[in-house]
Amino acid sequence: MRTRRVPSELVVAVLIAVVGAVDAAIGDAPDLVVLFVAVAVLCAVVLLRSITRRRAVAVRDDVARWLEITAAEQGETMDDLADRAISTYRAALAHDAHDTRDPSREAAR
Repeated sequence: MRTRRVPSELVVAVLIAVVGAVDAAIGDAPDLVVLFVAVAVLCAVVLLRSITRRRAVAVRDDVARWLEITAAEQGETMDDLADRAISTYRAALAHDAHDTRDPSREAAR
């Protein structure tokens, strides 16, 4: 399973801005060209940052199915669900059974 997704809304916004810039250039409207180019560049930067934000992780097929089903049932993204599941797993690994301190109090310090 590949967990990295390209936000389709940003791709559409970049394409619309590029078409708008070309149309404004043909129509001899330099202020609109600047506006559309700026919008296209900003959307492209956000798009690239969202793609390169983190690496894709290969997940077993059964885990991928669980992520898809559970995310759909809970109305959240698979990325958010996977982040929460991994952080819960890591917290359980790091928990010392002999440690009686309250972790929420330790985090507040």
